[in-house]
Amino acid sequence: MSIPWSEERVEQLKALDAEGLSAAEVARMLGGTTRNAVIGIISRRGFHLENPRPPGYKKVSTPKASHLGHGPKIFRYNRGPRSAPSLPDPPPAAVESLRLNMEQLTRHTCRYPGPEPHPPYTYCGHPPADGSPYCAAHTRVTFQPKHAATRAVEAE
Repeated sequence: MSIPWSEERVEQLKALDAEGLSAAEVARMLGGTTRNAVIGIISRRGFHLENPRPPGYKKVSTPKASHLGHGPKIFRYNRGPRSAPSLPDPPPAAVESLRLNMEQLTRHTCRYPGPEPHPPYTYCGHPPADGSPYCAAHTRVTFQPKHAATRAVEAE
């Protein structure tokens, strides 16, 4: 609970400020308030601390972000001769969903959701590809291969 700021208390603040105390020291001397409250009263009342920084304060310069490597990442690697960009694989042929409901799914059926965005939800139901919960067509749709440039960067 803080003590309200009466005119007498503000005058005490001004007197302590005239002594060259920091906002934290003024707050401790006044009691029942914080450094931030002192700074708030000072800014709202329109006057400024005589000594905003403690004696011996020296601003430490920090290196710019560009010197720390936080700028844009530029990948430089030898890609070899440039060639025309490869076109993405054509979309797989649409597979007609068997429209199985949740109770009909087994570990031997494709679990790719059907086209309905609302209940009752249905699933593909075709036999799954090896090691996948989806049939071959839905595995190609769901698990896209990585772009060659992405693989080359990750390999470094």
